[in-house]
Amino acid sequence: MTDQEVSSIMAQPLPPALCFQPISASPPPEVDRETQRAADMRFAASLAEKVSLFNQQADRHIKKQELNPFSAASSRSGSRSPRPTFSKDQYGKPPPGSESEYRAIKGRISMNKDILELCEILNQEGELQIVDGMPVKVMCFRDVFQLYTVINDKVVGLLLRARKQGLVDFEGETLFQRRDDHVLIGLIKPIEEIRVIFRKHFDDLKEEERRNKEAAQSQVLQVPNY
Repeated sequence: MTDQEVSSIMAQPLPPALCFQPISASPPPEVDRETQRAADMRFAASLAEKVSLFNQQADRHIKKQELNPFSAASSRSGSRSPRPTFSKDQYGKPPPGSESEYRAIKGRISMNKDILELCEILNQEGELQIVDGMPVKVMCFRDVFQLYTVINDKVVGLLLRARKQGLVDFEGETLFQRRDDHVLIGLIKPIEEIRVIFRKHFDDLKEEERRNKEAAQSQVLQVPNY
């Protein structure tokens, strides 16, 4: 194709279907001034609130870093970390409202459920005997191990905790499979009394869990998303 033929093709007008017609833009709808002013004020208030919350979070972080001996901000400010103050009841316990405290409460609830379940098995499967004039449900360690290991593999630890709480009794400091298969495990309290004890434990732990959540909500500063 020669240059003259190409030029003649380029000079031909486009088909009507390919011709674009300009579209006139419709004017935006009119907004009432009072409505627009109210919307602007709401936006400004929301923005100011977000900025204030962000500044509070930043100030809290700066103060915390100044007291952190491993932070560069601490060395610049020269501040010394305050000595922790806590009561005798708080010693060795996680701070109120912390995730560590929440996990500890959940762990205690789970452990108490396991101990109660173990006592229920001893009551259902144990043989009734009279020991020192008191009715006691008794099972040998082998049977307890075979029954309860299907449910929980920490049966020895649970038996030790149950004995510490005065719910069961057996000879020896601990128990070993095969060596202590003949050792008798005695449920030394009526199951009704044990249920009442654990019901109170669960109520107390639920109250601790509620206080933990309230403390966590009061400590956490929630910054809304922009």
